[in-house]
Amino acid sequence: MASCADPAPSQSEIIYSTGEKVEGGCVEFRLLYWGQVLASSNAKRRSAEKHAMRKAFHPQLKRLWTSRRILLEQARNFGMTGEVISNGPDPVVPRTGSWEGLGFEKMANEWPFNSFRFIPLVTEKHCVRCSIEILFLRHEDTGNLVFQGGDIDGRIKTVFDSLRMPAVGELGRDDLPGDGEDPFFVLLEDDKLISQVAVSTEQLLLLPGTARISPNDAFLQIKVELNPTMIPSEGWYFQAR
Repeated sequence: MASCADPAPSQSEIIYSTGEKVEGGCVEFRLLYWGQVLASSNAKRRSAEKHAMRKAFHPQLKRLWTSRRILLEQARNFGMTGEVISNGPDPVVPRTGSWEGLGFEKMANEWPFNSFRFIPLVTEKHCVRCSIEILFLRHEDTGNLVFQGGDIDGRIKTVFDSLRMPAVGELGRDDLPGDGEDPFFVLLEDDKLISQVAVSTEQLLLLPGTARISPNDAFLQIKVELNPTMIPSEGWYFQAR
């Protein structure tokens, strides 16, 4: 029988940083995912699997935008930009019914891709980077995230790609927005906007609501912290409140 003196279950951890992290990020949240996570590479792009994960993150990010006051204010200000907001003593009602709704429409129109209109939270234009901490629960109880030769585990690449907008060739003509997916919310315009990454792994015992586990099953908890890099001359800026 195991005793308290036995070593802790095996863990693996990698940390990457560009050195650009800004202390005191002003928006912090967590994304969750559970299901299959398949390794991707140049030979196996896993575009369909990445988009399925992207669709799982979309409603979480949508709720983030519509429930955090600081983000709603950014959307409202973006909606009011260049608009007539009053006609004499009477306020003008925007065509969407709210200024934040108009802001989301304007933002979505900036990021069309195939049949989708995306709203990335972290963009180059608006001078925002982010740091990410991933707790990766997986089937194996041993093993490293980094292969011999320094290549990162392909499953982590799949996760990163699912957090960004699709790249050219990753969506087909049959990929269309589903109900509630216009606009479609994603975390990143591009994964190069991640300024710091920390990934730790532990053994996954079971997924919620399941009685058995398969080799590709995983549970992810992704902590995100937004880091403004500078005050842009236009657009929105995330300020601590």
